[in-house]
Amino acid sequence: MKFSLSLKTLSMASVLLFTACMPIFVYATDPTDFTTGLNDVKTLAGQSGLNDKQQTTKQILQTIVAWLMSLLGTIALISLLYGGYLYITAQGEEGNVEKAKSIILYSTIGIILIGLSAVIVNVVISVATQ
Repeated sequence: MKFSLSLKTLSMASVLLFTACMPIFVYATDPTDFTTGLNDVKTLAGQSGLNDKQQTTKQILQTIVAWLMSLLGTIALISLLYGGYLYITAQGEEGNVEKAKSIILYSTIGIILIGLSAVIVNVVISVATQ
């Protein structure tokens, strides 16, 4: 398996895993009661020391989402820089140029998806905690 294929797979899997697991994490206790899930997150945060400042559940969830988005964004940015490096050092070889272009394309798509998922998750959290 080529490195670029595994890098693309890792990037897409990370985004899909996060978007798939976020509802499971929030609805962990009772899928019919969103408030119960939010209260459980607040309780868990209090037990683990995340809630030392007496933050609301909304603030805790937004902190977790921001941390995960930063991690995924960093991975996507490193991938984008790697694609740029490959493009610069390709020296006109067709195979290397195509590989670099695909890494740059998939990294850009990953960054866009990460940004959109951050917006969607924050809107859902804001609406649910009103």
